[in-house]
Amino acid sequence: MAVDGETIDHRLGTYTWSTGGRGVVADAAAPPLLVKNMNPHPVAPGAKLHLQFDDRPLTIEAGVWNGGDADWRPVQNGIIPLPEKKGAYIYAIHASWKKGNAIYAFFIEVR
Repeated sequence: MAVDGETIDHRLGTYTWSTGGRGVVADAAAPPLLVKNMNPHPVAPGAKLHLQFDDRPLTIEAGVWNGGDADWRPVQNGIIPLPEKKGAYIYAIHASWKKGNAIYAFFIEVR
């Protein structure tokens, strides 16, 4: 994950993965708890976050965490437009592959 070439720190949350007849399910805390010890990464209003995975997901959705869930929206071409309005935002990303899926969380501050 990067904004303007700078890597955005993120945390892996809940995920599932199956390969070779074996599967793994790992539960994790909600995104606010995953990022609670992180400093928000400063970004410009309207910046674009670029996702890059070694194994390209079949689908990706992302959204700002609000209360108990995110306002999930499909991600096109691996680019997430970030908010224009100043403030701190916790984002969740849900990526799906044939072998499983994963949730990631990151923390930004629009300045």
